[in-house]
Amino acid sequence: MKSRILKFLNYTIFRPVKVDYSSQTIYQTLIGVLRLYSLSGDESWKRRAESIFEILKSIQRIDGGFDIGYDFNFGRLHRKGESTAPELVGLLALVEFYKLFGGDEVKAAAHKAALWVKRHALNFGDGRWAIPYGPYSSKDVMVYNGTSFAAGSLGVYLSVFADYELELIYHGMN
Repeated sequence: MKSRILKFLNYTIFRPVKVDYSSQTIYQTLIGVLRLYSLSGDESWKRRAESIFEILKSIQRIDGGFDIGYDFNFGRLHRKGESTAPELVGLLALVEFYKLFGGDEVKAAAHKAALWVKRHALNFGDGRWAIPYGPYSSKDVMVYNGTSFAAGSLGVYLSVFADYELELIYHGMN
């Protein structure tokens, strides 16, 4: 009887959340495939990169950001579907893809993600900037690594695309 109850609980209450795509998996895979293409020049890696880019583009939120794909608690409840600062590595992956292959769709997706940073970055004065980890859950900068993810991605973005306002934000995050 005990095993039936445990089995029931595991398939109902404790069942793992179904995640179609986690942005972390997609952008990390894209970065890896881009590196393999860069090293080998093998067209199969380019085709894989193009396929993974299509997935990344399809999961980019309307607001330009990226969501991890499930609810979680970072001190505040993050709801599935809300863009978060740590997922800005998606922006880095888009720029890396653009540097290798170009493309208006890629450029547009990267610009959209960079605008997400611009909308949610907070100016603390004296040239200091930060971004909330999950700006839809909390406007407070309570988890500081959100800013480091944004800064790293902005640095890569600014190495390709000029944007004076984002440069100020980037320098202020560093």
